Amino acid sequence: MQTQEYIEWLAEERLREANCLFESGFYDGAYYLGGYAVELFLKARICRLFNKPNFFMFEEVRAEAYKPFRSHDFEQLLFFSGLGVEFNYMREMDKKFNDSWEMLTEWSEAVRYESGKGKEEASQFLKATIQFITWIKGHL
Repeated sequence: MQTQEYIEWLAEERLREANCLFESGFYDGAYYLGGYAVELFLKARICRLFNKPNFFMFEEVRAEAYKPFRSHDFEQLLFFSGLGVEFNYMREMDKKFNDSWEMLTEWSEAVRYESGKGKEEASQFLKATIQFITWIKGHL
């Protein structure tokens, strides 16, 4: 069952994998998996907010109601996370947090089909990822 705890574990696993790929010089994969970790932490927060014990089981009655949660879009997932007020406050109060978020919103699931990320770009993205994940973990 893909509970909130399982999704959080999976997100941590993807972040560890991203760091391993980065350390091994695979910057495209590190970038992709770092973004995927952010997506999963947002989905874990949604799981908690809606008290959904098996979040990814969309075959249930009214499956179409869950379609927005299947998104890979961070802004959409953030909206459904219920953290809008806290998030906006952080963006106003912390320029580094805001800059990190701006960098994160450039990610999409389509980057798995791209290549050409350099070491510096991947490094900055992973730093932004860790900053955001640290913040969202405080709300799980």
